[in-house]
Amino acid sequence: MLFSFRLAIFLGAGLLFLVQPMFAKMALPLLGGSPAVWNTCMLFFQAMLLAGYVYAHLSHRWLARKSRVLVHLGMLVTVLLLPTIAISGDWTPPDDDSPIFWLLGLLLVVVGGPFFAVSATGPLLQQWFASTGHTRSANPYFLYSASNTGSMVALLAYPFLFERIFSLDQQGQLWKAGYLVFMLAMSVCGFFVWQGRNDGVTAPPADDLATVERISWKRRLTWVGLAFVPSSWMLGVTSFLTTDVSPMPILWILPLSIYLVTFIVAFSDRPILSRVWLNRLFPVSLLIVCSTSIFRGGFLVMGLHLLIFFVGAMVSHFELARRKPAAADLTGFYLWVSVGGLLGGVFNGLLAPLLFPWILEYPLTLMLACILCPAFDPKPPGQESAAELSLDRKQKTKRKKTGPDQPPEESGGGVEKQIKLGMFLLFAAVLGLLVNLSGFQGTATLILVTMAGLALLCVCYFLDRPAWFAVPLGVVLVMARLEPPQPGETVIHTARGFFGVNRVVDGPRGYQKRLYHGTTVHGIQSTHPDRAVWNLAPMSYYHRTGPLGMVFDNAQKNAPFRRVGVIGLGAGTAATYCQPGQSFTFFEIDPIVQRIAEDPTYFTFLENCGKENYEIILGDGRLKLSKQANGQFDFLVFDAFSSDAIPMHLLTREAVGMYADKLGKDGLMAFHISNLHFDLEPILGDISAALGLESLTCHDRELSEEEMIEGKAASSYVVIAKDLQRTGLAGHRLWKTTRRSSRKHPWTDDFSNLFDALKKGE
Repeated sequence: MLFSFRLAIFLGAGLLFLVQPMFAKMALPLLGGSPAVWNTCMLFFQAMLLAGYVYAHLSHRWLARKSRVLVHLGMLVTVLLLPTIAISGDWTPPDDDSPIFWLLGLLLVVVGGPFFAVSATGPLLQQWFASTGHTRSANPYFLYSASNTGSMVALLAYPFLFERIFSLDQQGQLWKAGYLVFMLAMSVCGFFVWQGRNDGVTAPPADDLATVERISWKRRLTWVGLAFVPSSWMLGVTSFLTTDVSPMPILWILPLSIYLVTFIVAFSDRPILSRVWLNRLFPVSLLIVCSTSIFRGGFLVMGLHLLIFFVGAMVSHFELARRKPAAADLTGFYLWVSVGGLLGGVFNGLLAPLLFPWILEYPLTLMLACILCPAFDPKPPGQESAAELSLDRKQKTKRKKTGPDQPPEESGGGVEKQIKLGMFLLFAAVLGLLVNLSGFQGTATLILVTMAGLALLCVCYFLDRPAWFAVPLGVVLVMARLEPPQPGETVIHTARGFFGVNRVVDGPRGYQKRLYHGTTVHGIQSTHPDRAVWNLAPMSYYHRTGPLGMVFDNAQKNAPFRRVGVIGLGAGTAATYCQPGQSFTFFEIDPIVQRIAEDPTYFTFLENCGKENYEIILGDGRLKLSKQANGQFDFLVFDAFSSDAIPMHLLTREAVGMYADKLGKDGLMAFHISNLHFDLEPILGDISAALGLESLTCHDRELSEEEMIEGKAASSYVVIAKDLQRTGLAGHRLWKTTRRSSRKHPWTDDFSNLFDALKKGE
């Protein structure tokens, strides 16, 4: 019996967490690979998980033991008759509005039924087990570890096994086969429940009766808060990782796997980690978060954030586990926990983009984690039993007098001291922000305030109130978010949407304007008053002496391009290459980028080009380009790779084949592949070879001092065409035949694996 229940819970959790990255990867080609795709998917999955937990709770309250089994098995059979999980070609996202609700509708239609049926498995089977009369049925919470273990195994198996071996269509078929096995395991569990000796659940132990009879709303809200913090924190860390690296499943899965591991440890019978020591380590880990806030990117910083997320999630889940009720209230407990998880998804996925112009939900979540965590003491802890419920001596005394739901009294003198510290730090933060907005030594002021905040954090660490530790912590992290990407820059415009945060900044000495998406530059324009010739010259990776400039100059010697297509608008820098008689068509997925590029207050490339010479088509570049007539473009430029986030659906054999159809007889395409972490040259080499096309690659990395003064940046491009003679680049010292991968297997819409593209040493 025990094996059957563990197997069914393990399989159910595994199916749930296999479908999440599988569907998210299916949806990426429709939405351009934005990290928000994963956050929106997580919001939906959390909502459906809550719906499943509500169903499990109500079935426990309203249905008799045998009726519960029949109803649930009937639901599982119904879901088995639904089509295999796949997205049809009829789904097209909106072009001029946020696709969040469109994506939620797609999720409901494609995976809503299967996910709902499986989502109730954890609490449902634990409640079923409690009614069997098994010797361990009085405390079925140990089965929660089997559920989270199944979830973690499935998540890790997806990028390392399923994604590397099976196509998306095969993954859908395998999921349905696994669902059939799961349904059989549920039937066996249902048989044991049918034969059980108890009509309800086993009676709770005597010492838990009082807790079962009166669970206050404060206690329920505490469950919600302790579940909310790690849920929101997980999504914040995921956005942090995927914004400047790639929205590939492994970077979605790592934070979620850590999240599940903390559940497994916290709810196990014998935790392998000490709750007391983790409580002491938690504020130290937050100090590390603040100290790394002045650094940008890098796998070391990412690893630290994941490690600190693990510590914080462990603290929250340990507190959640020690506050769990007896088996009679099991389904209600899981219901409120799922409410907290859903609120984390709603906060990060829906509310934060509307409320905050910057990504501030991450530091706010850390502040709330400080407030909810148990009181900490920097002194070394004693034995585990000496620190019962992680309460200090004063708290334990007060708990005996007022009950477990009453807060301890605060010391007036200590609070007064902490208020003074908090007010001083807030004053310094506000002063620094005002100075920054005025444009006077903005970055330097922010750095000073950050360092002062770190010093005060060290002082606050020795105070005994976590809530007051949260105040300077939040100030430091928020100020770090307000800091411009580079020293000497001043932010003049910030806009946030579904696809991230875009900022326009004045560069050093005010002689450059830059467009940033996250920390990546998407366009530079000179504003130097004494060098007007530079003000409309292409800079950065569009420089005239760079690879793209060479293509424009050499390929147009005999005949100019009639029509040029550019996937990725940025600041509109490509429009500087527009000549009389030419037309440029820009394909841009983010409406905010279009508004910035067309506003002459920020950039004048498009204004100088003339509205009659260009058009902007909003939407995913591949989808919108596919609707254009075949053979109408002479040159296609793909600049969707200037960020370190890679929209993989633009680099498949089917996609490049479609691009080739849109080109004229002598047309060519150029891909900007500069990237910190991924080597995209062999990916395009495999695709061009599979399609029978020719390709050349240029890595322009050695820059002269004059070029650097002019704003040129190192860049890499791949040019693909049916015949490269028109390019005039054959034999050029910088242009070489494009390398191929060792596997020589091109990416397709049904199969792609970013592990193959990782640069050596990453």
